[in-house]
Amino acid sequence: MENGYTPSWFKIEEENYFYGLQSYLKNNPNKHETDFINSKIKSLEDTLKTKVDDNKKRVEFRLAYYLLKRSHLEVINKKEGRSKGVTIDGRIPNLSERYQIADSVLDIDSLIRKLNVSDKKKYQLVAIILGCDETNARHLMNGKYPGKVRESEINNYLQTLKK
Repeated sequence: MENGYTPSWFKIEEENYFYGLQSYLKNNPNKHETDFINSKIKSLEDTLKTKVDDNKKRVEFRLAYYLLKRSHLEVINKKEGRSKGVTIDGRIPNLSERYQIADSVLDIDSLIRKLNVSDKKKYQLVAIILGCDETNARHLMNGKYPGKVRESEINNYLQTLKK
């Protein structure tokens, strides 16, 4: 964390978090990351009330509880800041969906590919337009970005633009 060093326990906890999040979202398709965090906070609250007698463990649980609360607030603030007026069927379009919309409406892919500049400059332009990093822009343009597209919702949205 400091000086570029991340302790191994932190990496393990981070992997556990993302594995748990993916499992939760797979089993609960109508839920979001904030719901997962809320469930973890609730579990920690219950543990703090009933099972923790050892003082050291209590401090560790409190720290974990604090970090979860803080990350929960960060996720909420991030979503609220980005979601005002830019949702499709109540959900924020992900990067793949935004690229698909931009390409369908503005033909962005072919316009950018026609530019007489290096591929790196093309990726930088897409990154600037979509507010992502250059690597994700390259993956989008090459069709290798791993994001899922909610086809029916995006197609319905595109149809509303053509009316």
